[in-house]
Order: sequence, then C-alpha cells, then structure tokens
Amino acid sequence: MSFGQSFQITPVIMLRAAAAIVNGGKLVTPHFVVKAAGADGETVQEFCYETVTDAITEETSNTMKDILRQVVEDGGGKTATWFGKIHRFLCRFFKC
Repeated sequence: MSFGQSFQITPVIMLRAAAAIVNGGKLVTPHFVVKAAGADGETVQEFCYETVTDAITEETSNTMKDILRQVVEDGGGKTATWFGKIHRFLCRFFKC
C-alpha cells in the first residue's frame, strides 16, 4: 500500500486487520497449527492462541460486512461473486 509515505506494515498485518473486520471484531494471532496428532490420529497436543476481542466493535464489523457485500452485489465488485467468476472463466473459451 503506497500513499507517498513510508509504512512498516507487512502483508500478514494487513490480512490480520482485514480478518478482524469480517470476524466480528476479533483480532486473531496468525497461526498454522491447531493441534498435533499422533500416527494413530489421536490428538497429542492442542494449541491455543490469543484473541483480542475489542479490536473493533461487532456493530462496526457488521456495518463493514454490509458495505463489502453491497459493493459486490450492487457496485463495481460484481465480478467478485461466484457468478462473476464463472462468467469470466467461460469468457476465456466463448465470445462474451
């Protein structure tokens, strides 16, 4: 993201913030492992990760989700819908 200033934000931080918007305002620590299982499939160890619940309010999260949904359904983001993705795929093979 560039605005002419220098920002020290990594893609993971941006993804974490975007996830908080659609996750009810919960800011979750990124992680790759939820549990470790043995050869027999039994859980050996489960991992717990910190969640900040007050990153944004749930009301703000719901408002942002509604705005994002409206952009896809009614605005310039129509090609982001499943129908839009299928349409773009088919247009590769057929004249649209």
